[in-house]
Amino acid sequence: MIKFDDFKLNKDDFILIGVSGGSDSMSLLDMIYNLGYKIVVCHVNYHKRDSALRDQKIVEQYCATHSIDFHLFDCFDSSNNFQDYARDVRYNFFKKIYDEYNCQALMLAHQLNDKIETYLFKKNRNSIGRSLSIEIEENIYGMRTIRPLLDIFKIDLEKYCATHSIKYGVDETNLSDHYSRNKIRHNIVDKMDHNTLNELILQMNDECEKWNDNYSKITSKITENTTKCDYFEQLSYIEKKILVCELINQNCPFLANNMKGGIIDNIISKIQKDLDKNIANDLIFECKNDNKMIVKNDDKICCVNTIQHIVSQTFNSVRDLPTNIFEIRENDDKKYGINLKEEDFPLTLRSYTLSDFILLKDGKHQKVNRLFINKKIPIYLRNSIPLLVNKNNEILFIYGLYRRYSRKLLKNNVYMLKYHR
Repeated sequence: MIKFDDFKLNKDDFILIGVSGGSDSMSLLDMIYNLGYKIVVCHVNYHKRDSALRDQKIVEQYCATHSIDFHLFDCFDSSNNFQDYARDVRYNFFKKIYDEYNCQALMLAHQLNDKIETYLFKKNRNSIGRSLSIEIEENIYGMRTIRPLLDIFKIDLEKYCATHSIKYGVDETNLSDHYSRNKIRHNIVDKMDHNTLNELILQMNDECEKWNDNYSKITSKITENTTKCDYFEQLSYIEKKILVCELINQNCPFLANNMKGGIIDNIISKIQKDLDKNIANDLIFECKNDNKMIVKNDDKICCVNTIQHIVSQTFNSVRDLPTNIFEIRENDDKKYGINLKEEDFPLTLRSYTLSDFILLKDGKHQKVNRLFINKKIPIYLRNSIPLLVNKNNEILFIYGLYRRYSRKLLKNNVYMLKYHR
């Protein structure tokens, strides 16, 4: 049913599959297993449905029968916005297992009905994003994410399960109109005849292709996560929306899901007013949950959140340093490394605060904020630069900018990789 060769995957490395226990993901799991790929499975139980445990057992049983590594995450809702919360929990869990197995790809079982419903949902909301629907391949949290079923109808996946005797669960919440996508499915898509549905698919594919081409063209002018105000002013209104949307995706991914069309319109209006008045100061935009975003800095459009971008992390030894951020080696550009000693631990990785200072070669102290000013680091980038602080709260290292002088005389033993927020 699927041309897996198109994805250029090898059978020596793991593929992570997110499996809910429904017909879509169980079909995908069985297809990939029968093709002989190495598989690891993740399942998230949100405990929101009476049938949640049933679905978990279906996935567990399949994995046990076929000797597939299975990982479960029990999630109990603690958020008012369950959809956003569930997505964050799910992808953080996937990322943990993906890195643990050094996977080559994450596969998800979105199918053609999902693609159609997402397309109609986004059109109805006048949403702006990288795609008008669901992309067959994208990068999520540093994971190569592939959706190989996007050309297959759900009914065909149910037939696959029946033909191959694959057990699956039916999510009863899909039968209600509680969610907007369910309303689109029940009131629009399910009522279309075969010809009308095919015409919609052709229209969707054509519009998505044109949108993707235009999106790539507009966002190609983004360098170092910013773009010039002069370029912004040359764009049409829809192009400005595309540009602002991509900047938010790049710089504030944790805010991107809540950036609806009307909010983007408001940001553009504020930027344009500043440009019309030749105001050079930072332009601050108030977001939800007390978040603030700098959307313009001097002559650049940036869209960067003003809160700390780096979640504070503490490590008790060199062995605890995460390998996606640090490497233990002896040779590289000196300014990206530091000599760490046992007495430094526990060590903290975090953003700077206005009260932070560094020790200079002559024994004097200097505010970290002054260092940033002297190095001409824009305000909107300062919170994204990581500091290493020892157990005595002494700053040993600021990525690419500072190493404590006493450590410069020693050979580096740890290097920080390019830091990704």
